[in-house]
Amino acid sequence: MIDLKDTTFIIPVMIEHQDRRNNLKTVVDYLTSNFDTNIIINEQDTDEVTGVLEGYDYHYMKSSRSDGLIHRTKQLNDMTKEAKTPIVVNYDADVVLPIQSYVDSANAIRNKQADFVFPYNGKFMDVPKALHPEILKTKSITHIKSNQCHCNHPMSVGGALFFNKEQYRSIGYENEHFLSWGYEDDERVQRMKKFGKRIVRTKLDLFHLNHQRGNNSNVKNPMYARNGQVLSRIRAMTAPQLRQEISKWNWV
Repeated sequence: MIDLKDTTFIIPVMIEHQDRRNNLKTVVDYLTSNFDTNIIINEQDTDEVTGVLEGYDYHYMKSSRSDGLIHRTKQLNDMTKEAKTPIVVNYDADVVLPIQSYVDSANAIRNKQADFVFPYNGKFMDVPKALHPEILKTKSITHIKSNQCHCNHPMSVGGALFFNKEQYRSIGYENEHFLSWGYEDDERVQRMKKFGKRIVRTKLDLFHLNHQRGNNSNVKNPMYARNGQVLSRIRAMTAPQLRQEISKWNWV
């Protein structure tokens, strides 16, 4: 068991399909089997997590909206503020990484070599469902080879992000103006870069567990175009303008 007690994984979820149940259990099992660490899960609207994760050690939070749109950015902010550790990981409920990627990422934050770490090289590899059960069985991803997967993105900025909690606060946490899915990962990087934060990547691929995509996880969601406008507005700002903008965000 690898010591990551100074690290908290924050996982926002809305369980709208059996794939999400399966993937959440696989991911939490993988983390708790390999690491002595902390996990916070924020479930929006549904009441599935406690049944799916019976017997696992994690901190549970609940959130809701009346319009059916997942507010992932608010979930992440609420969990970050709840976290008691100096290192926090914005972590999707559908991703796993080689063990060394977690260790290298945490060490980069601990040793003050980085403020933010993408724990992969940019390659977002989509794992076929036929390979998922072996992860749960073995607590390992050594059976997964990149040539068995489809590369969803060659230089992704989503999926997982290790960060120093205080540095995250200094850039405004997540931008809660983003709703549903789309562009929030790109916008966060804009703020990181404008404020001169140290950003590094590790060397290996990220593995994404394929799942059914609902209204909140594809480009057809009703907020996608609006989210793009939010990104464009932030991208056009200078660093002083951005600091002034963040000073108005009531969640900071």
